[in-house]
Amino acid sequence: DIPAPPSARLVSYLFPDMFQLIVTERSGIRQVADLRGKRVGVPPKGGGQYKSFLFLAEHYGLNSQDPLYTAMPDDLLNEAFRTNRVDAVFRVRAPGNDQVRELVEKYRGRLVGIEQGSAMKLKQSALDPASIPKGAYQGTPPIPATDLPTVAVQRLLLANQTLEPEVVQKITAILYERRQDLVKTMPLASYITQPTIGSGTGLPIHPGAQTFYDRDKPPFYQENADFLGLILSLSLLTWSSLSWLKSRFLQGQKDEADEYIERVVYLMNAEKNPETRRELRMVLSDAVQALVDEKISLDSFQSFRVVWQIAMDEIRDQESNPNVSAPVAGGLHSPIQKQGPNRT
Repeated sequence: DIPAPPSARLVSYLFPDMFQLIVTERSGIRQVADLRGKRVGVPPKGGGQYKSFLFLAEHYGLNSQDPLYTAMPDDLLNEAFRTNRVDAVFRVRAPGNDQVRELVEKYRGRLVGIEQGSAMKLKQSALDPASIPKGAYQGTPPIPATDLPTVAVQRLLLANQTLEPEVVQKITAILYERRQDLVKTMPLASYITQPTIGSGTGLPIHPGAQTFYDRDKPPFYQENADFLGLILSLSLLTWSSLSWLKSRFLQGQKDEADEYIERVVYLMNAEKNPETRRELRMVLSDAVQALVDEKISLDSFQSFRVVWQIAMDEIRDQESNPNVSAPVAGGLHSPIQKQGPNRT
């Protein structure tokens, strides 16, 4: 819950530390607000615990500069409590901490609940409402007697951003793959958990740690197989539709060109006179405009142009030799029959 340097990168959550307020029985302190005017022993200035106490005091409207709030080394706090030089001690430690256990078991200290955890999280996102479990420090009679409300903050393992990802990946692997061995030495290791992006710490995860966390993540194509399958199906459907539309479009162009060819063939078999030549030129003009408007393709227009040229040549020959009737080659004396889509 204290600012980390810009070079810090998150590796793992280790375990939660909790705000713990221990008071003497004769202090009369029942809640945080009762600390006003009381002698409170707090950890050394400059450390995370001291800053947490200042935050707590500010939230409850206490004067954090009250001379009765005395910062002292950790190893002297319990002694000050034992000799009645303080009415309360504030620590940020995991439940079951040995120093807190000494205060409640040996020196008859009493744990006081710290409420409004959700409200404090609004001011400091790294904090979370929590509770000290019933019997965390003693089973019979249980200490505390009930689950005690408080505020928790994650103890973090950080790495410098310049540390090689391979090194951080190996460290992270040890934390999770050897957790049972770690728990035998330190039971709090059972709390080790993977951090999440956008967690309350605001710290980015180190690339090496992220590589370990993503070890079981399926490849992109497997993770998104259903989505990719849908995209492929839609692509094939779109391609098929476009192919069909293109086929229909090309067939339409060919049908259009066949109509102009039929008009030419009809004029070739009609009586040859100046009017025939004029009509042939009109057909050519219509076909050229259809080509410009993309109603017929260039290939279809070339086929039409061949037939049209034959017709014009026939008319010229007949005008040059009026007594000779030239036959129409290739069966062009009869109209071209339309064929289906498979015509080549």
